[in-house]
Amino acid sequence: MRAGALRSRIAASGVLALSLVTGLLAVPAAADTAPPAANGDRAKVVAAWKGGGPAVRRAAEIALTGADSDVTAFLTAGQSAAAEADLRANLEQVMGISGPGVRAAGAKALAGSAADVQAFLNGGMKKAVEDDQRVRLSQIMATGGPGVKAAAGKAMDGTVDDVTRFLNEGQFKARDDDDRVKLTQLMSSGGPEVKKAAGAALDGTPDDVREFLRAGWQVAASRDQETLTVA
Repeated sequence: MRAGALRSRIAASGVLALSLVTGLLAVPAAADTAPPAANGDRAKVVAAWKGGGPAVRRAAEIALTGADSDVTAFLTAGQSAAAEADLRANLEQVMGISGPGVRAAGAKALAGSAADVQAFLNGGMKKAVEDDQRVRLSQIMATGGPGVKAAAGKAMDGTVDDVTRFLNEGQFKARDDDDRVKLTQLMSSGGPEVKKAAGAALDGTPDDVREFLRAGWQVAASRDQETLTVA
């Protein structure tokens, strides 16, 4: 009996979860005699709910659980207003993870119409994204080592794809190469402990190399100095 009751509750939960999509929750008991136009309008609201963003879904849910007048209000004005709210929210999300150029251009689009926002998201932001990428590349180039500077300069002279590839991949390879060059220099001029620690780092991962440069070589150099002092 318990198993049967549990299955009944699960089935009931499933019906409730699906009721919004199917329109059952929104249809009153007399729905069998509702005019075809009303049923068609509710189907349109369900379609909007399925394909809409958060604001559209919320507005559609309210309409579906309301009267026919709520459905009409959603289709005549509520849907477009909610869709614009979703559109603007999308742009704000993009601005939140973008550089200063995109944020400035995005703010200008937000101050305009829904068409301005849509145009920005559909391709208008491309130039601002590319400008931000080149600014970021210049910053990396300014603080990087010889290998990073060379790779960044080559990307800067190339295409937008070259810049993107450097930012996503190339800068890290170039930085790893610079780190290994610096480690080799310290290894060549260091004492026995430095050479030993540097060799172990070279045989390891890029993280091992960075850790040696950050602190490991100083510890090893101190040990070499202690040995010289004792001697």
